[in-house]
Amino acid sequence: MDKKGTEMTEEATAEKQIQDPAAFSKSVDQEVIEVEKKIAQQLSHGRKVKIRIPSESRWAGGTAPVSVGVNGRGYLIKRDEDVIVPEGVYNVLMEAKQGIYETYDEYGQKKSRFREVLRFPIIFNGYVDQEAST
Repeated sequence: MDKKGTEMTEEATAEKQIQDPAAFSKSVDQEVIEVEKKIAQQLSHGRKVKIRIPSESRWAGGTAPVSVGVNGRGYLIKRDEDVIVPEGVYNVLMEAKQGIYETYDEYGQKKSRFREVLRFPIIFNGYVDQEAST
């Protein structure tokens, strides 16, 4: 019954879309708006952290703001400034890694190794008290 019920729902949705595309599009838009509101509310009520992302002169784009996306919501973080962001944004930044090859000298021989490092240098300045930040 579950599979058949799902098929009926998909058929009904397809039929509704064909019969009145404008109304169907409007209902989908409304559903997306509701989901976006829910996500924004979760992010705004969640724990906040204060971070700083320093500029990096050794990389191209090392002075540009850092773009981060969490649950469909985008954040543009300025460099060299303390900013308050949802904890989820901080977690994404901590998971953003890149691989680098570095060479080193071992007993007179040049060797290289692969190392995984954070994509952005992040300075964690602590959690923010919700009452103080509002």
